[in-house]
Amino acid sequence: MEEDLVPNTTPDFKEDYKIQKPWYKKWWGLLILSLLSLFLIFSVASGIYVYKQIKIYQEQGFFGDNTQVVQTYSKSEIEGKNSYFIGSVNPEISIVEFSDYACPNCKNFYKKTKNLRTKYYGRIRIVHRDFPVIADYSQDLALAARCAGDQGLYWLAHDALYENQGISTKQEIYEVMLQIGVDGDELLECLASNKHLGEVQVDLNDGLNLGIKGTPTWFINGYRADGDMPEEMLNDIIENILINN
Repeated sequence: MEEDLVPNTTPDFKEDYKIQKPWYKKWWGLLILSLLSLFLIFSVASGIYVYKQIKIYQEQGFFGDNTQVVQTYSKSEIEGKNSYFIGSVNPEISIVEFSDYACPNCKNFYKKTKNLRTKYYGRIRIVHRDFPVIADYSQDLALAARCAGDQGLYWLAHDALYENQGISTKQEIYEVMLQIGVDGDELLECLASNKHLGEVQVDLNDGLNLGIKGTPTWFINGYRADGDMPEEMLNDIIENILINN
């Protein structure tokens, strides 16, 4: 009988097979891991710096006795879904302020952040959230700004309400809005319908859920501090964040 010949099916790994390296051992994988590591190092270093600097200023008494510095909050927690912002879409510095147009300390902080908009144009974002608790007309001010926003004039209204702080009646608010170019009929219709009342209440509820008790309460890259801050110190924090980015 003829002997059946069985072919040798044992693979020659050296010739027929190429052993695949895991992606993280390839040159491009190592490059990706290196870049990710550098990003994490700089992010952590920047965050630690912000926290330490705000903590130092707190201990020096610049924020008052009730200041809290808490590490750290996510963007979704502090910015909300329908908040107005001015500045970069992808900022290196993000400042979120829970504020009341009737609050004197908020006006002081507004002046500082307004300067930051110009000084760090393209690198910073300022987010305003309403926390109307100071006066019985605080909500009227917040609603007027949002109604102006329907006409593309939110930030003009925002600035005008701080610059004219002290106005309290609906007539006074109406006149200030007219001065910045708001259409009066549309404004009155918007205010009468309480169109944006729900959005203002969302901001207020979010602030309460974050433990906010007064204004201004602000967050810089997720780190929180309560109260006003000397402008040179705010600039110092921002400059060092940008250096570390």
